[in-house]
Amino acid sequence: MIKKIYIAGPLFNKHEQMYLEDIAKELEGNGYDCFLPHRDQPPEVKNLIDDTKLSIMIKKTGIIKINSNEKKTSILLSTNVSKSVFNNILTLVTNQPNIYSINKENKLIINLDKPNTSERRDIIIKLVNEIT
Repeated sequence: MIKKIYIAGPLFNKHEQMYLEDIAKELEGNGYDCFLPHRDQPPEVKNLIDDTKLSIMIKKTGIIKINSNEKKTSILLSTNVSKSVFNNILTLVTNQPNIYSINKENKLIINLDKPNTSERRDIIIKLVNEIT
């Protein structure tokens, strides 16, 4: 007897994920135990995957390093950050100076009061997507 079914398929967007979830619901409704990678992975694995995605995202942007704690995030910028990335950062700093600033060490400082690591990571990924 089949004990657990691993549901494999593309996971590139919400539509694909929802489709696989529908398959799992149907099977689970018929008594099967299903594993969906995006639904059932331990938080540590999701964090590792998200950190890796972020690392890949920043390689060609002029962002050297990202440090984050529950109160503040800093993004170290290289001196040869692209003009478009710099302009996008400058717009953030100009429009929302209470949240964004650039210090003398060439770091974009983000005042982000988010104790939850996953929430903070999601916000940073979204920000990096916006500025690059």
